[in-house]
Amino acid sequence: MIRHPLAAVAFAVFAIAVFGQKADDVKKQKAAAEEAMKSAKVDKPTLHETDALLVYSSLPAEKLKPLAESAQATFAFTAKALKLDGKDAKLWPGKLTVYALPDRTKEFVPFLKLVEQRSGKLDADEIISLKLRGNEPYAAVGRTQAAKGANLEESVSQAVAMALLNQKAGAPSVPFSLPTWLETNFGMIATYRAEKSGKSLAAFKVRTAQYFTKSKIGLFKADDAWSDKTYAGLDTIKLSLVDYLAFGPDAEKFEKFVTGFRPNDQRSDPDVGSALEAAGLKADELDVAWKKWVMKK
Repeated sequence: MIRHPLAAVAFAVFAIAVFGQKADDVKKQKAAAEEAMKSAKVDKPTLHETDALLVYSSLPAEKLKPLAESAQATFAFTAKALKLDGKDAKLWPGKLTVYALPDRTKEFVPFLKLVEQRSGKLDADEIISLKLRGNEPYAAVGRTQAAKGANLEESVSQAVAMALLNQKAGAPSVPFSLPTWLETNFGMIATYRAEKSGKSLAAFKVRTAQYFTKSKIGLFKADDAWSDKTYAGLDTIKLSLVDYLAFGPDAEKFEKFVTGFRPNDQRSDPDVGSALEAAGLKADELDVAWKKWVMKK
């Protein structure tokens, strides 16, 4: 579960890529982040700064460093994949702040309530919150180190990739949200592909191949990913489909697909159908091409 709180600030003109960061922007972001951590009841936060990220946490420095470096690796991989690493690429001012909060109850929930001013009951499965508008863009991640499934390090890297995908789509400049199935699964597959060991990606490929082999391939389709259907194996379907869209043989169409969700003069609320149309894709043809790609791997 993710959330994109809209800040009540005017949208700032983007700085030029990571390489054009201004020291003053980063200094202000650090000050804002330290205040946010205090508000979240983390009195003595640790910071690990990378080329593109300011990673704050209650974790000790020796544990935070590998987490932050992993997130930086995912940032570099994803920025290159989305063509956001060139000198003309437009990102946020300064760096992206990441709050890695290993205690969801004592840190992440207070962050949402006190920093983001959330009221009412929070979704129990919410672990990522993105705020990418304004001068202090951030990704906040709250889950325990021993959480079932993805751990904190993996979820932080996922959030970083999701932030870049939203940036590519233009979401920070126009208040709209990408479909959850698209951004969360892109974040996860980018994290897998950025991992140096390749173990997560290899395990995912085995899992996908097993599902495709054991299941009747005609009983599931690509459009199940954005439908209201629920069934065992659907998470694998979604992740595999996003992997195909972003990194498969038609990856050059992914940019148009993603930006196809952005509101325009013709469509105030674009859906998957209009995004497919923008990318020159059709759901039935996508289904066939995706399945062939998986079975040949």
